[in-house]
Amino acid sequence: MKQALLTISALFIGFVAMMFSLLMAIPMAIAAFITGNRIKKQLDKEFARQREAQGQTANGNTIEGEYEEVSSK
Repeated sequence: MKQALLTISALFIGFVAMMFSLLMAIPMAIAAFITGNRIKKQLDKEFARQREAQGQTANGNTIEGEYEEVSSK
């Protein structure tokens, strides 16, 4: 009888925990989706502004700087 009560209570607690996690996960997923889209739009605007400020040409993908070989000889 004691094992049956423990089993029933464990199943009930597990069910409540699963429902609570779903209750928390669904609003968080919706909020993340909305926030992610907003951040993506802000980043796109910032990249466009930076490209415009730099005045990139069609061949402007060169990174200037020094070259140093790091492989062992």
